[in-house]
Amino acid sequence: MYRVDDSSVEKEVIEILTSRPLSLMPMNKLTPIIKAISDHKLTQVLEIGTFAAGTTYILAKAFPNNSITTVDPSNFEEYFTKQEHLDHLMVLQSKYPKLALEPASFRHIQKLYKKQCDNITLITNVVHNVDISQMSCIIVDGSHKIEVLKTDLEYCYAKMKPGIIFVDDCMYQHINKFTKEFAEKYNLELVYFDIEHNGEWVPDLCAIITNPLIKL
Repeated sequence: MYRVDDSSVEKEVIEILTSRPLSLMPMNKLTPIIKAISDHKLTQVLEIGTFAAGTTYILAKAFPNNSITTVDPSNFEEYFTKQEHLDHLMVLQSKYPKLALEPASFRHIQKLYKKQCDNITLITNVVHNVDISQMSCIIVDGSHKIEVLKTDLEYCYAKMKPGIIFVDDCMYQHINKFTKEFAEKYNLELVYFDIEHNGEWVPDLCAIITNPLIKL
């Protein structure tokens, strides 16, 4: 088993992490995002909710000439004190049996992904402390708390370059409800993408169109 922070096995760890990027967003969700970025030539992409930066790495490899910025407080020690998140860590440990994953590992994993792609920018902060004026595609995949989602969406809409805001996990009723209310509040088009979960198709990803010239 390899420790992620052990420089003597860095090559082996990178091989594991790049062959199967450690992302909480499956490819069936990333596919419509990648297609929209490509179709509409959205060159400045922001991800809210870095986690291990596996999603960031996938996007950076898909668009090597684009700027991929990811922002997250990345307080993993606090994050994994919650039982549901600790259970999640155990699931990840079972998926990566060769890696000694622990809360502190995820900051090292972020840095390893950054090392592979010059177009990745890692920011350890909250989004409303970041200049996003050039971002035309934003992926909101951070906290599920409504007060955080509200702050994130309001800031993104006010400060971003007109484009697309993707919101993940719309299968949760409170996220779906607030996202709809937000789009209605500003008279913005809202597009849902059905994602397969355990053999069922559910609207688990949505796009808020902030540029009326964009059609999905």
